[in-house]
Amino acid sequence: NRIPFQFASVELNDSTREIVDSVKGFLDRHKNVRVRLDSHCGTAAPDGVAAAFSHIRGLAILSSVCGSDDDGESMRIDRSRVLVRAWGKQISEKVARLDGHR
Repeated sequence: NRIPFQFASVELNDSTREIVDSVKGFLDRHKNVRVRLDSHCGTAAPDGVAAAFSHIRGLAILSSVCGSDDDGESMRIDRSRVLVRAWGKQISEKVARLDGHR
């Protein structure tokens, strides 16, 4: 699944929360499953901040997945089940080259 962010944002919106909630529900139903969250940023990100920015995006999703739901009922997912891998803009640049955008 892709969890899109607004340009230059690390905030989840209503549509991204739906995707995150589905991941959270899946992990809640399948207690032995672990996931790797690959976080990225776009090709427009400055080189000096791309890796850190994508890491912050990954942590925003991690916090949402491993936190409590909006109703206040605890549906905590153990953080050890979610690995965050921040790619910066390495992948988006590769995709852009393959698609002929760069």
